[in-house]
Amino acid sequence: MNPVEPFNLDLRALATFLVVLDEGSVSRAAVTLGVSQSAVSHTLERLRQALGDPLFVKSGRGITPTRYAQQAGPHIRQVLGSAEQPGLDQALSARNLRRTKRVSVSNFSALASLLYGTDMLAVAPERMGQQLLSRAAWVPLPFDYKPFTLLMIWHQRYQNDAAHRWLRNQINAVAATMNGMAQ
Repeated sequence: MNPVEPFNLDLRALATFLVVLDEGSVSRAAVTLGVSQSAVSHTLERLRQALGDPLFVKSGRGITPTRYAQQAGPHIRQVLGSAEQPGLDQALSARNLRRTKRVSVSNFSALASLLYGTDMLAVAPERMGQQLLSRAAWVPLPFDYKPFTLLMIWHQRYQNDAAHRWLRNQINAVAATMNGMAQ
């Protein structure tokens, strides 16, 4: 079996982890997710390999999260729920419409694999439709909305690190070129 690349995990795996964490049972998580117990177990095994932690241990009739899983839970919830678009919600509200959010992503590159094979619809930057979502159908939103701001975030211990500063400058340069700000 090939090793699982930690940065290649899909959002469904992380969402599955959260349901297992909340339910305290692989069987109950499978019912909640509408999948087989085997599918949940397989997903947890991929996560275990990628994260290097058992995540859950048997305890009586259920399972108990490891310390790592307990600590990771809030961070994963934040990652899955961080890409809010209040400008879009305001534009919909002005038309007496609202959206039902089934999942939020913090990284648009995971969007294609998340949407594939589902009936979900997503709102994403236009560049996504042109590049990463080439197999998906897309149209511009039919109304104006306030765009959102993206942030570059890093741990403060790397604030003065020369290599890290170089990388941040490269990202800024690419972003400036993409936004037509570079000469």
